[in-house]
Amino acid sequence: MVTEIPEQALHLTIQISDDQESWTDVYHADAASLNQVLRTVEVEVDNLTARYIRLLTEPASIDAESCHIQVFTAAAAQALMIEHVDLYGGTAQPIQASRENFHLYLFIGQSNMSSRAGIEEEDRFAIARAYVLNGRSEWEKAENGWVSNLPAIASIQGLNRYSTVEVITKINGYSLASMFAQTMTEHNPDIEIGIVSNARGGTKLAEWQKGAGTGLYEEAVRRTQDAMKSGTLKGILWHQGEADQGSPETYMENLRKLVDCLRRDLHAAEAPFIVGQLLPSKSAAFNRMLMKVVEHIPYSGWVSNEGTESTGDGTHLNNASQKLLGKRYANSIRKHYDHYVHVPFAAPLAQHFSWIYHNPDTERYVEGCGLVRLDDGSLLAAVPVVPRQRWSQERRVETSRTYMMGSTDGGASWNELAELPYYSAVPWTYDGILYLFAVRGGMKYRNDDLLLLRSEDGGVTWSEPSILFSGHYWNCHTGMAIRNNRLYWAIDDLGLTEAGYNSPLDIPRGARRAPRVVSGDLTRDLMDPASWRMSNPVPFPEETKLLVNERFEAPHNHYLEPNVIDVNGHLRVLVTVKLCKQSTANICAVLDVSDDGANLEASFTQYAFMPGGQLKFCVIWDPISRLFWATSNMAVDSQKLLDWDLSTDKDDPIYAQIPGGDDRRNLMLSYSADGLNWFQAGCVAQASSLTNSFMYAKPVIDGDDLVIISRTSIEAPNRHDANYATFHRVSHFRKLALNLYMQGGRS
Repeated sequence: MVTEIPEQALHLTIQISDDQESWTDVYHADAASLNQVLRTVEVEVDNLTARYIRLLTEPASIDAESCHIQVFTAAAAQALMIEHVDLYGGTAQPIQASRENFHLYLFIGQSNMSSRAGIEEEDRFAIARAYVLNGRSEWEKAENGWVSNLPAIASIQGLNRYSTVEVITKINGYSLASMFAQTMTEHNPDIEIGIVSNARGGTKLAEWQKGAGTGLYEEAVRRTQDAMKSGTLKGILWHQGEADQGSPETYMENLRKLVDCLRRDLHAAEAPFIVGQLLPSKSAAFNRMLMKVVEHIPYSGWVSNEGTESTGDGTHLNNASQKLLGKRYANSIRKHYDHYVHVPFAAPLAQHFSWIYHNPDTERYVEGCGLVRLDDGSLLAAVPVVPRQRWSQERRVETSRTYMMGSTDGGASWNELAELPYYSAVPWTYDGILYLFAVRGGMKYRNDDLLLLRSEDGGVTWSEPSILFSGHYWNCHTGMAIRNNRLYWAIDDLGLTEAGYNSPLDIPRGARRAPRVVSGDLTRDLMDPASWRMSNPVPFPEETKLLVNERFEAPHNHYLEPNVIDVNGHLRVLVTVKLCKQSTANICAVLDVSDDGANLEASFTQYAFMPGGQLKFCVIWDPISRLFWATSNMAVDSQKLLDWDLSTDKDDPIYAQIPGGDDRRNLMLSYSADGLNWFQAGCVAQASSLTNSFMYAKPVIDGDDLVIISRTSIEAPNRHDANYATFHRVSHFRKLALNLYMQGGRS
């Protein structure tokens, strides 16, 4: 910025501001420091965060018109007020469409969204029924041309020319926004398109975050809010990453945070968010990561870089490539609205998630996770990582690990607290003390011994394990109950026969598993094995012909992963039931439990309806709503009548080609007053393909919210062998339930 200073000026102060209320000095000089011949001063100011710049001179009586500022236009006032390019714009155009039919799109990112591509003569026309928001927050025709009223920029510019954050001397070339608008209006004659383009070259994703101190986020929101006074936001288009391609492992989570903030501040929770791949010459890992956006951000999509080329500098898209991507962005938006507008499906309750743990080792997978809320409000997660089936028997004793992860910010971020040598671990608390059920990896049998550990420091260090029961036991985090100063939980006994149990494939050769109830006396030292008792095993009832379609009959029927519930003083166990390879779904087994203080017994009572009962479910009790709440996976096509292509399930020998009841995409939330009759509260999270999943969840009450840990497959070897533990929050979950109690019912 070059400023010509009148001779009578004694002092000059330059200030910047975002709101014209709070001003920051960026330059101060007296007359002696000025160029005495030209009376000028050159000041380099990064005014990226400032919408406004003003000059203060002493004496203040100097005529404002005697000052000259290049690039910027000065208003006539004693304290000279100077706005950035948002002063500029051409002839305002009236919008003919209704607010509902004036579709607005925000274009943000770095230089390939600004564009450095050349503008051809054929590109210089006004796009029918399309408008661009100019510097005065007015609509003018969407055409490539001059920056109106700004002679300091003497070249034809693209649709990013009114960006309030782009460096003013940068070329804003032919933008994909032009072809996007052209494609959208050609396909829908009933709408008009409004373009809000506010990109800046060379920026990193971190600079776009809300509160980053750069103003990028704030200006995008401000200009979009101005645009929304006359139209409806229909999408956010993002093309960025050249500055971040070295860190694809952290990019997606940070991108999700940006999208969350944008949707919240723009009151557009379901506005589609579309990303574009970088040039093929850029990081292949980064471009592959962008393809997974649909797994992390709801209502999102991505466009391919296939066929794109640079201007010759290896970084910037050329004119033809900008046009190609503009069409692809438009087609992605159109597909989104074909799906979500014409068929208005419900949105999941907690599709947004944070990563608790990521396992990149393709020879191991994340097993069933546990979650507990500590008395200080922090959260503790147990994430077991064990060898996959083909390597399990030879490696599980030595390589099975459970990672204890902690969060002190409500699940937004997680830190590793401890690493323990266990195949499975279940954290729980009683009377302010943190405990951990754990099992080891075994040799002949998959698991050995039920252990108990205790921590006095929130999970950072742990006691030596106490062996509660020797044998071959397993369970992940399922429902527990406390009654008469006794804690009740249930486990699977894998050692009922001499045939070692490693997987369901061992059942035809005689291996068996069955649930047992365990009980601990809470008035005694729980680390003492003498404080614990175990019930008899309850073998699987073999007669199930009336429950199944005989076409799917198989010798693998069994049950597992039991939950203990207390129904008004009546102890019951609800058990996952796998019938005919899960071709019959939504059924659980019900066991009754009796305990006279000396004898602890369990017996099979009946089969009952259970949403998602063919896969692991977890039941907890909420005393405020007086309801049981359960997370489970509901199948869409349990007998493969829809003929979906499962070829993408890779080559896993167990989980590749079994019937559709093993569909783990839809993590559901249900509630019940009696543990037998269940009502649907909604879908917690939904994976986009059969090979991905949100499963084996554990819900925990956190005030008015329900927080959930999920064992999650995101482009993992298959839907079973997960590579993530993810954290989800269902806000105000009790409002999802009906009042199931009649007036005068128990309180």
